[in-house]
Amino acid sequence: DGNGPTDQAAVAEIREEVSGYAVDYLVTKPWPNMHGTGLFFGLGRCNHSCDPSVKLFFPHGNARVQGVALRDIAEGEQLFISYIKQEAVVKKRRANLKSYGFECDCAKCVKEAAEAAEGQS
Repeated sequence: DGNGPTDQAAVAEIREEVSGYAVDYLVTKPWPNMHGTGLFFGLGRCNHSCDPSVKLFFPHGNARVQGVALRDIAEGEQLFISYIKQEAVVKKRRANLKSYGFECDCAKCVKEAAEAAEGQS
């Protein structure tokens, strides 16, 4: 469920490691390979969708992120990014998102889950 003892221990270990980095290191140096770790004040407000409106890139191999629109985005529309590879089937995507503490109910997941349930009946 993302909140078990193993998950909590892993998060605590990563937090401890990252807390030892100076801000200039976090901004200019290559990041360690830690899934889901970031320090992005505006970007932290973007929610997940398996059909995102924005794709994120780290073009310089450091903590500077760049976002590119994947479709037209209306003024005031919420921006969505994907926390995972969205090409997998809905069951796999939802399992992958458990470590983030939620079950995805984006339009893509809802549609695919309904289609899968319909195919089983």
